[in-house]
Amino acid sequence: MKKTSWENSVRADLRRVLNEYKAQGITKFGMFGFCFGGKMSAMATSEYFLDIQIAGHFHPAAININDAAGIRSPTLLLPGANDPDLVSEKHMIKYFEIYRVARNDFLSL
Repeated sequence: MKKTSWENSVRADLRRVLNEYKAQGITKFGMFGFCFGGKMSAMATSEYFLDIQIAGHFHPAAININDAAGIRSPTLLLPGANDPDLVSEKHMIKYFEIYRVARNDFLSL
């Protein structure tokens, strides 16, 4: 079984999904990712920004400043209180609306 990653599977799978919906006449897409899905959503809005026009990431796992810098769609970022700062670069602020409210251990409460 191959390891799931943007490069190994998600990129191609998402392209197939977008193409299928586009063939049905749907042309506007949004994407929301939780934890690992937040990173995949970030990668998607970096590469498929012409299709995915808005995104959200809740407690995004493993997004680093380089991933965040590639985001080119308006993005709602909902990091946990202890998640790293992804918007320290001033040029990125135009793409983000940030709400830092959730504790990182919210699922274990």
